[in-house]
Amino acid sequence: PGSGLQRHCGSLCRTRDGLMSHIKLYQLLKKSIRDEKPVALATIITSQDEDQVRPGRKLAVFAQDHAEGSLGDAGLDKKVIEDATGLLKQGKSKTLTYEFAESLKVDVYIESMLPPPSLIIIGGDPDAVPIVQAARQLGFKVVLVDHRKDFANPPKYPDADMTVISRPEDLERNVPFNERAF
Repeated sequence: PGSGLQRHCGSLCRTRDGLMSHIKLYQLLKKSIRDEKPVALATIITSQDEDQVRPGRKLAVFAQDHAEGSLGDAGLDKKVIEDATGLLKQGKSKTLTYEFAESLKVDVYIESMLPPPSLIIIGGDPDAVPIVQAARQLGFKVVLVDHRKDFANPPKYPDADMTVISRPEDLERNVPFNERAF
């Protein structure tokens, strides 16, 4: 206490009155989103005890129960981290009500932010052009794969996030597959 830093943040998080600055928090969120890592942002929206847990306080929850920031109460933080981790795994956002400190209630909005799903298109023939364009407009991260260098060509597919030259037997090694890839 009184050091100006929250212990769980290390030297990254400058605090004021025990809170991580929103600027630092948003920088961490931006980095997580840019790196395509899931993150949940928990924000107090109403509180019966605005001295301790004021509306607007935020807590970012990353994968593996890692969190940055604080809602103003360690017990509340622990409950929210647990719930946010579950919501993040489901890809859902939700407002939850918590009781803490002698039956005081607080409403917390937990917003899950997931990387965009990937659409992996195999084959760079001309009929793939409108598919790449449509997938991009629908919010997919588009990966176009073809074993022919002239067909897996970035200028030919400017809407593709990535073009990969790969033979079918090498797909697993050359293409970024994950649970959000189609």
